[in-house]
Amino acid sequence: MVNRTEQTTQCLDAITNCCKTGEGNLLALGIEASRARATVGEITDAMEKVFGRHVATGRLVSGAYKTEYGDTDEIAKVISRVEVGNSVIEITHIILFSSSSEDSPSVAL
Repeated sequence: MVNRTEQTTQCLDAITNCCKTGEGNLLALGIEASRARATVGEITDAMEKVFGRHVATGRLVSGAYKTEYGDTDEIAKVISRVEVGNSVIEITHIILFSSSSEDSPSVAL
């Protein structure tokens, strides 16, 4: 009988091979590896050997809805409400420090 370590290793190798060749059902192999007690990290590592690790890029998209809808009253109202909301958020995040005595300062949020 194959022990857990050997069975897990075989499943993970099958995942890596499936990624290399494009042959087989990766989902089925992942389920089989899970049943063999492989962790999500181990399964991910097996795929990462072929595909590499995804690196997210920070990219801000601005004005997409305004461009699509044009300058309508509805969009202007939304922009106005967002600007007011941002002002309220800025005000509420100001931290005020006060001290009733030198030994016991108090903080108000």
